Amino acid sequence: MGAKLHAVSTSTGFCQTADHQRMVRKLAGALTIALNIRPGASLVMFLGSGHERNNLEAVCTWVNATLAAEGLPASRQALNTLTQMLEQELLSQLN
Repeated sequence: MGAKLHAVSTSTGFCQTADHQRMVRKLAGALTIALNIRPGASLVMFLGSGHERNNLEAVCTWVNATLAAEGLPASRQALNTLTQMLEQELLSQLN
């Protein structure tokens, strides 16, 4: 029996498996493509905690926090909801 690795998320306060973290990163990557988020660090202060190095890491932080807050599973089924929510979040930052 293999042991599962766990990491503590400081932004959401719960333990995550490596599979969860991998899926969060995949979801964040899909969101950056769907919403045409460019490389750089312009979204770190809006979506992240301020410690992320780039937009992808900031989107990962946002995805992780949003999944927890909304009670959504870290799965492909959450992608449409996350896309709509992130689009609204980014539009609200423009106003």
